[in-house]
Amino acid sequence: MREECTVWVGGIPDGHPRLEEGEPALRRFFAQRFGEVLKIALRLKPGSAHGSWCLVTFQTLDAAHALLKNGADLDDGLEGREGCPLEIRHCNLKDQLRTWSTAEPDAPPAPEQP
Repeated sequence: MREECTVWVGGIPDGHPRLEEGEPALRRFFAQRFGEVLKIALRLKPGSAHGSWCLVTFQTLDAAHALLKNGADLDDGLEGREGCPLEIRHCNLKDQLRTWSTAEPDAPPAPEQP
């Protein structure tokens, strides 16, 4: 992943219509608004009102900076929705991936040290 082009996006509500297709729908959402998306890493927290999040890696720094500067509303373009502003932060990719992997309930235990 291109760390400098990766943005953390949080506050994604469980059951949001854009999550029905998962990562492909989020990829389209961000690409249409900001630019080419290379990768989406989605972490779902079922039952959490706004606890799901994703890492969005863009092709260019300009696209990542546009998201950081302008923010995004997940309901943008959806009829009858009231608005769902997302939390947008610069991503420290190494720390975020470490947090993500250790937070997974089904993750295998760390190997024992000899």
